[in-house]
Amino acid sequence: MKRKQMNIARKAIGVFMLLFIMLATFLPILSASAVSYTGKGTKKDPYIVTTPEQLNGIREKMNAHYKLGANIDMKEFGNFVSIGTPANKFTGSFVCDTDKKGVPLYAITNLKIHLNATGCTHAENFSGFKKDGSMGWMVGLFGSAEGASFENIVLLDVDVYSNVQGLYGMNSDWTVNPVAHQSTGSLLGGGREVNIVGCGVTGKLVSASNSVGGLVGSLASGKIKNSYSYVDVTCTGTWGSGGLAGAIEEDVTVDSCFYKGTFSGGVTHAGAFIGGLAEKTVTNCWADGIVKTETSGCFGGTDVHGGGTQPEIVKATSNCYTLCKIEGRKKAQTNKRVTNNNYITNEPGGLQVGFAAADMATINAAFKGLNAWVVTDGDYPQLKNVHPVTKLSELGVVDEKVTIDQSNGTTNQSNGITDTNQGVGENTEINSEIEQDNSTYTVKTDINNTVATLSMKDTVLIIIVATLLLITFIFAVITVVFVIRSNVKAKKTDV
Repeated sequence: MKRKQMNIARKAIGVFMLLFIMLATFLPILSASAVSYTGKGTKKDPYIVTTPEQLNGIREKMNAHYKLGANIDMKEFGNFVSIGTPANKFTGSFVCDTDKKGVPLYAITNLKIHLNATGCTHAENFSGFKKDGSMGWMVGLFGSAEGASFENIVLLDVDVYSNVQGLYGMNSDWTVNPVAHQSTGSLLGGGREVNIVGCGVTGKLVSASNSVGGLVGSLASGKIKNSYSYVDVTCTGTWGSGGLAGAIEEDVTVDSCFYKGTFSGGVTHAGAFIGGLAEKTVTNCWADGIVKTETSGCFGGTDVHGGGTQPEIVKATSNCYTLCKIEGRKKAQTNKRVTNNNYITNEPGGLQVGFAAADMATINAAFKGLNAWVVTDGDYPQLKNVHPVTKLSELGVVDEKVTIDQSNGTTNQSNGITDTNQGVGENTEINSEIEQDNSTYTVKTDINNTVATLSMKDTVLIIIVATLLLITFIFAVITVVFVIRSNVKAKKTDV
């Protein structure tokens, strides 16, 4: 009988060991996959994002509000999957504090987004397409957004790629060669009713799709303001590509933005600053760099030069200039007629229908006195409320921060309260929550407001762990009962 009890004990120990090994395996995975934030996820108290995992975790709560609270290096994270699809759009906000000069305090560096999808080409008959857009062909830090806002978000050294193929004759009903749900940008693939203010990006972007832009791929409504792109853009698709934005529709305004880089556009509606443009407003913007495709405009999108241009470019654009030159072009722009105060350099290589050719002195004279611009001798006009950052050392001073809170358009700085619009969109409150303690500045946070965001994988892991714990408990109870009964029977036998 004792030998039998020993065998039972050995088996119990073996099962316990197996269960504990399984628990030891799953618990680290669970703790690694659950993402937690300080904050409540509201406009006044957003979730604070300080790690790659927290940035990636935004996708688990798409209607919440987030604030960048530290520099985030994505180099070791690997390939990032765009946040949001047309089937599950981002509808919240993502912002960053600035110092009192308006310069963002933090940046996201080394973001890599490479989409190598299957069934996304003409040769594959676009077999991977889904009408709700859930296949994820909209590429950017945020793939798809609606009713969202992005303020003072800086992306440095991005590496963006998409193999989704864009053709000229795509059908709007998506039955064959779907034109919808494909676009590529560094910050945003595509969106509707989206406001982008004070945002900037550097790096490279290569895409085969339509609607390709260095900052934004496509935007149906909303605004882009006080933003910039230093992205080298290469589009091998057909329609709608630009250094800053690809395809812009009727209800979008673009104000006080610029592009500087090397641009290689698609076949049609390609421009160094902006590609496809409906009749809305582009004001106080400039572009500079090299255009590697002769079918592209040096500012706004064109059909092939000599084969027609977009009349909307001239109608919708005002107080803009471009220094871009088409690679290999020997001639200079010849147009001298000034329309809406738009200019292009008169040096060889420039070509933008509707823009007047002029030298630096003429352009400076035309922009001097305009509210959005600063004009100094020896340089072309620069924008007052754009604070470009191209490397970490150019970020704002942390102890001069201004905290953004989206409510009513006021700014509380560490040295007093002032009303300002420093590039912040309408209905935006900038509220300082900065306290000075022994000459150090700290942002108020509620430690008790730590919220865990769990994905489907996390939920499954929790169920597995709970099940294993339950099994362990039941087995322990059964074993104890069995051993006690065996002991009782053994004593009766001995008697």
